[in-house]
Amino acid sequence: IIRMNKTVKSVNKFSEKIDRFIYKHFFLRKKRAFVFNYVSQGLRNGSAFKELILSLTNQMNDKFLYASLMKTLDEIEKNGLSEIEAMYKTGFIDESEKIAIENISKDEPYKAYDFLLNKHANQDNLKWGIGMLFVPVMIVLIGYIIFQPELKALTEELLAPVNNLSTKAIEVPNYFNDRSVFTYYLLGVIGVVISLFAFVRYLKANNPKILFTIFRIYEREFVVNNFSIMLSLLKSGAAPIKAIEILADNKNDVICKKIFNEVLVHQKLGDKTIASVLSEYNMDIATLAYIRSGEDNNALVKLLETALSYNEMKYNKLTASLTKYLSLAGEIILAIAVLIPIIDIINVTTVGTLSFQI
Repeated sequence: IIRMNKTVKSVNKFSEKIDRFIYKHFFLRKKRAFVFNYVSQGLRNGSAFKELILSLTNQMNDKFLYASLMKTLDEIEKNGLSEIEAMYKTGFIDESEKIAIENISKDEPYKAYDFLLNKHANQDNLKWGIGMLFVPVMIVLIGYIIFQPELKALTEELLAPVNNLSTKAIEVPNYFNDRSVFTYYLLGVIGVVISLFAFVRYLKANNPKILFTIFRIYEREFVVNNFSIMLSLLKSGAAPIKAIEILADNKNDVICKKIFNEVLVHQKLGDKTIASVLSEYNMDIATLAYIRSGEDNNALVKLLETALSYNEMKYNKLTASLTKYLSLAGEIILAIAVLIPIIDIINVTTVGTLSFQI
């Protein structure tokens, strides 16, 4: 009985670890956005962080989020940590986020949470665009795979009046006879999506220059997310080289780590400016001009703000276009995927019946 109890406990702990892993990687970001938005609005209206978290947890059914928030409050009350340090220690935010917002939070706390909300809004928009392009088609193909026997039966039923009289049977389209064609098309679409994501991942790790050239949205995301962190650090009094070191140590963004490590090396050698290194990655000439002007005129903070505003405007236009045109392309491909079998059914039951023989 003791061994059985130990086994049950071990299984329960393992199951809970799996649940936590799934929650962290698939649900936490959305939940965090809700918490950040709630806290930001509350702080803007004069409420205290502790009061807001307690009021939120009193009505919460999410056990993982509840545990994380209560642990954060414990760190604040028992160990005297700041809100940002407590959230970092409990894993609610990562190191790069902590560094970016801990100075913002001292002056206007709600802006720190607005920053986190905007940061996560400026990520993975291309993935959503690709999803809008391919997922509807995949759903249609899965539907055809499931209902292929019914599709064949419907066509045969429509042809039955003619086939009952004709000495030569009018056959249904070949790909209606089994699921193989629909399955191959589905596997092909999945293969294209996986190949595209693998290609992007490879370019992120090995050649950001080509990535920025082919997918301009990744360049805008890089600038918006990392320049905002750099600007926050500089405004808090950090030296430019210190800000670069922090960004070069970002373990969560392979592009940021690669580029700012290169910037750091050249800054220490004193042979290249930040703008010179960034120009090697085929970045927007206006962005480079702002950074170069800031370095030359000792006005890096002011020109970084200008570059950030410029890129935010470009990024918003780009994501709007991405949402518009990829969703339109997805609808066109979806319509084609839906219509081809229907057109074949209409064709075989109208024009096809003219070949009957009595």
